[in-house]
Amino acid sequence: MRCALIGYDSMIQDDAAIQALRQRRAHWFFGDIGPVLPAGVQARWRVTPGEPHGWQSNMIGFVQAPPGQLGAVLDLAVTFFTERGADTWVDTDEFSPLWDANELLTERGFSVHDNWLAMICRQLQPSPPTAVRVRAASSKDDLQVAAWIGEQNEAPYPLTRDSAAVQRRFERYWSELHEWRTEFALAELDGRPVGTARLTDEVLPVVVGVATLLAARGRGAATAITAYLTAHALERRGACALYVERDSAAARIYTRLGYTPLFRTRAWQREVEGADS
Repeated sequence: MRCALIGYDSMIQDDAAIQALRQRRAHWFFGDIGPVLPAGVQARWRVTPGEPHGWQSNMIGFVQAPPGQLGAVLDLAVTFFTERGADTWVDTDEFSPLWDANELLTERGFSVHDNWLAMICRQLQPSPPTAVRVRAASSKDDLQVAAWIGEQNEAPYPLTRDSAAVQRRFERYWSELHEWRTEFALAELDGRPVGTARLTDEVLPVVVGVATLLAARGRGAATAITAYLTAHALERRGACALYVERDSAAARIYTRLGYTPLFRTRAWQREVEGADS
């Protein structure tokens, strides 16, 4: 998906950047058909029947409704996903009428799962010297390694590079490389790949999927690979964005690199009763 909302501008303004990132999220993650909504209510849906308990798999977002109807919209979403045996997720940001509806969400069994900050960089700050070497990744072998690092970063147990989860991620990466011109990179320490990330090809590029193997954390891989991709984005578009968990070590890293906050987002999760998630 190319974000055509804003034209190229070496100094993309905050309002345009916010609008672009929100449009991007709506199109990338919320394009499925959900239940019929009451008159005067709008929302977007993400429905993945084959993944009932995965990360943000079944979600309602971009809700627009009068305050008096927000509870009914949440109830409709819970019913819709529960009937499918799925967890219910709710995506909110500072511009959503649900942003301050914590009581409505908690009384229906939702809890905050993700608390993110959208950030933007227009001028990269120098980072300290490191032993990390970053290089582009475009071959099948490189993307296999990138997929393994990305998957292993999230898994609580060791994975082989030919595992089904790694192969699914590799196929997605291969498609992103060739269909969407996503740029991939690998970070290496002592000649061994230890980290990966990718940069989207959009008017406002976004660094996504920053991952470092557990044994290599704290040695500058995340900083180096983010700086590498950010520099490419700044050269081409004059700005670069990313999402990060609020008040995290990663947020501090990105701040030192020159990223500044744009807006906050939250994802709320309600587990379906009886699920072994």
